[in-house]
Amino acid sequence: EELKVSQEKPIALFEHAGDSILIYSVDSNTFVDSNEMATVLLGFTKEDLRLLSIEDLFPKEENKMIESKVAYLKSVLQTSFDTQIETKNGELKYVSFLSKKLPYGDGKYFQISLRDITEARQVSNRLVSRNVELKQAQKEIGELSKFPSENPNPILRFDEKIKLVY
Repeated sequence: EELKVSQEKPIALFEHAGDSILIYSVDSNTFVDSNEMATVLLGFTKEDLRLLSIEDLFPKEENKMIESKVAYLKSVLQTSFDTQIETKNGELKYVSFLSKKLPYGDGKYFQISLRDITEARQVSNRLVSRNVELKQAQKEIGELSKFPSENPNPILRFDEKIKLVY
């Protein structure tokens, strides 16, 4: 009974993890296992995922850059980076990519964890865009100020025709 529980616990953690998890084999250069979150994120079935290599996850135009990252991934215990992946239906998603060598199989297996950061990336891009707009507006207001160095919120403001705005 204890043996059964000790075997079921890691399987339950793997299957119910919040991240998409793929187990990659260096020998076959394919994924040998995946959890349900991986099939949801990528749109592939477990069987389809077993036919893919790491390179197949990335957009084709990034192959040269990805090859060097995969070579590096195979040579270290753990690595992480943010990147884009391509789903089965061709949709590009931003993910946080974490790879770590598993402690079994003579270092020939890696756990690849993918966390979808597409929405966070979009929010970040919108905030950066808004910040640029804000800086531009502050610059324009500052140029119209009569005494910008005397007060961070100048009272006298003029338009381009030197007409008092307020």
